[in-house]
Amino acid sequence: MMDWLQRLIAKLPFRREGLATAGLVLGIIITGLIKSINLVLLLGSFLAAIVLANVFLARRQVHSLEATRILPDLVHAGEPLTWRLKLRRTDGRRVLGLMVEETDVRQKWYVDELAAKGIAFLEGTSTLPQRGVVRWRALKASSGYPFGLAYFERVIAQEDEILVAPRLGALHRGKLRHWLRMHSPSQGLARVALIRHPAAQMEIHGLRPFRTGDSPRWVHWRTSARRGELMVREFEDLPNDNLMLVVDPIVPEGETTTPQLERTLALAATIVHEWCRQKGDRFILVLGGPKPKLLQGTTSRPFLIDALRELALIQCGPQTDTSALSTLLSDPSLPAAACLVVASEASNIGDALAEDSALRPAMLNLSAGDDQSFFEWTPAGLGGTPGLGGTPGLGGTPGLGGTP
Repeated sequence: MMDWLQRLIAKLPFRREGLATAGLVLGIIITGLIKSINLVLLLGSFLAAIVLANVFLARRQVHSLEATRILPDLVHAGEPLTWRLKLRRTDGRRVLGLMVEETDVRQKWYVDELAAKGIAFLEGTSTLPQRGVVRWRALKASSGYPFGLAYFERVIAQEDEILVAPRLGALHRGKLRHWLRMHSPSQGLARVALIRHPAAQMEIHGLRPFRTGDSPRWVHWRTSARRGELMVREFEDLPNDNLMLVVDPIVPEGETTTPQLERTLALAATIVHEWCRQKGDRFILVLGGPKPKLLQGTTSRPFLIDALRELALIQCGPQTDTSALSTLLSDPSLPAAACLVVASEASNIGDALAEDSALRPAMLNLSAGDDQSFFEWTPAGLGGTPGLGGTPGLGGTPGLGGTP
């Protein structure tokens, strides 16, 4: 009997104050009926009308409301995340006294007034501590307008997902190049990182006839007028700064992540981020694990997003399938590049690559305390190098956890 009564009370649009007021009004009306006191009955009817008006008005505030989350496509773990909510009313009535709540990050907004068919933008800031896929639960709006006796709640936005990339640190690119030249057995071969000469394209190598695809800006008009055909400048080829980064995500049997693995992924994400700041180089990202993957492209923002997404969702395991990895790296179309292998634990992947391919990678084992003078780890909560989606805000609100 008590369970049935509790379920009934839970379905009513009243909170504690509303239940107390409704009980008081009901008592006044019953007393007026029993005692036949018209004045008491009139008072009870007036109070009941107030309660019923609150129920009607509160329900109307959350009716025909829609909200859209404006989330970044990617954000880094440990960095402040700023997102926006687009709130609008689809009918011709204004909204008064509305509360909007994100339950996962414990953030609330109070909307005093929203004009009829108007739009309001709400902004929130939080910090996501772990990489992986973060699921935002349904967004709710509630209102007790005008007296707070009755409250109605409604879902105004469905679940969303956001991808959290590994935390970024600080990388000294010049020191990394020097470290590669000192530690890579392939020094002097084709796969050595070359330093870009910033003025290389300023030197004209010669002139040649115009070909389809040439830029009109390259036309040498004086020579073209003298020879009677379009002649274009031919520039010297730029030295490349290509890089192949192999990530070996080793974790003990039964584990899904370790501090060393997260540091390894942070190093890999920082290298990719730094390389994509300089556009036009070739980058090959190789992910080890039970099912190795290879991602290659030209350094740019789209490639950066794809690479960080793969690092955020990387499959970890006690060992890497070296045979499958060697098959991926045997592709003759892969460009010449310096090769760096970063591993979270002791790894034989370097020896396997040396045996099965012409690669002579530089090995970096973070668990062995290898020299990392070129990389500075950024502790959680202090932010890092500003990433794609992390917009420094007013501080973080402890919030969602990632699902590696």
